[in-house]
Amino acid sequence: WDPEWVIESLSDSTIYMAYYTISRAINKYGIKGEQLIPELFDYIFLEERDEKKEKTLSEKTGIPSKVIGEMKEEFEYWYPLDWRCSAKDLIPNHLTFFIFNHVALFRRKHWPRGIAVNGYGTLEGQKMSKSKGNVLNFIDAINENGADVVRLYIMSLAEHDSDFDWKSKEVSKLRGQLERFYELVSEFAEYEVKPIELKDIDRWMLHRLNKAIEGATKALEEFRTRTAVQWTFYSVLNDLRWYLRRTEGRDDEAKRYVLRMVADIWVRLMAPFTPHICEELWEKLGGEGFVSLAKWPEPNQEWWNETVELEEDYVKSLIEDIKEIIKVAKLEDAKRAYIYTAPEWKWKVAEVVAEKRDFKEAMSELMKDPEMRKKGKEVANLVNRLIKDRAFEIKHIYEEKALREAKDFIEKELGLEIIINPEEDRGGKRKQAMPMKPAVFIE
Repeated sequence: WDPEWVIESLSDSTIYMAYYTISRAINKYGIKGEQLIPELFDYIFLEERDEKKEKTLSEKTGIPSKVIGEMKEEFEYWYPLDWRCSAKDLIPNHLTFFIFNHVALFRRKHWPRGIAVNGYGTLEGQKMSKSKGNVLNFIDAINENGADVVRLYIMSLAEHDSDFDWKSKEVSKLRGQLERFYELVSEFAEYEVKPIELKDIDRWMLHRLNKAIEGATKALEEFRTRTAVQWTFYSVLNDLRWYLRRTEGRDDEAKRYVLRMVADIWVRLMAPFTPHICEELWEKLGGEGFVSLAKWPEPNQEWWNETVELEEDYVKSLIEDIKEIIKVAKLEDAKRAYIYTAPEWKWKVAEVVAEKRDFKEAMSELMKDPEMRKKGKEVANLVNRLIKDRAFEIKHIYEEKALREAKDFIEKELGLEIIINPEEDRGGKRKQAMPMKPAVFIE
């Protein structure tokens, strides 16, 4: 026991991260305990850089002044720490003293920037308990599933401050998905990257890839790992599945270009979560050095295209609507579907309503147009309906163009002949067409 000082039991454990910054040099140069005098710690942790002081300390400790300078630089580089990661149950004790002691001992510029608390873990819905033998051994989990699967699963379950539940069946499912990721990237690595004229569905995939980059970057900057995994893994995987489904039967340079770009960016996005598998894939892609040191992806400004995303959502929605109509109306033997898109004047009404958001103001603006005045009652009814539905976020797309480009795919998905905007008004459906909501007649 020290004859003069009594150290509160939590004090030393709340500032040891400061020691970590100089432990490398202590081990590297074989510095002994008796050389680590209080004046040395005071200089490294509490004072400004001073080469004269380093020479004086060198004479007192026998540590070369160059090494003392190196230790000082290491501390100044790493402090203040950005995040102190710990458990929720340590908030009223350890983490509270962590703040107290840093404020009491260190200069303001070295006070911690943030604290992150972790949630509790449960196993198959049950609280872990050593006495009951209900404990997850991560070494066993890694040996059974691989380190990358375990890392990805834990980070995908919950944000750092939320509880998570380990479920073996879900881990196995994720392992299969990660194996699919490996297979896809390995396949795409064989494709050459060539600038080529793209189709709208190709532009959609690149636009969605941009959104994944943006979403993942924002989530990681905010320390939201679960959200980041949703963007980097599940969002890209689901979008890629849809893209491959939409382009089935195609094997052209445009498609190969898109898939090669997806592979290159996807591996870099996944590297923080599944580093081992991504290093192997990065080598297959011909990447330089380690993927962990590669440049983090940034959105390509030329890939942004909200219109193609809206058009693709429109196609998806139409397919689901027709499937539902067939199911409800028991039209399983139907042969064809007639689709009527909203005329341009309805789009103009929708755009004015989105801008004005008020019946009188919208009507005042619309009635300036002679063609709108001819449809006065229809226009008023449509304005009323759009305001009632609060349809203020409608953005213009070319519905007929989107449908014609996806016509073959829609027919394949539904097993129906698709007829777009025929002159004949089957079932009197044409007038029911609304912006983003085409009218459909099935027979």
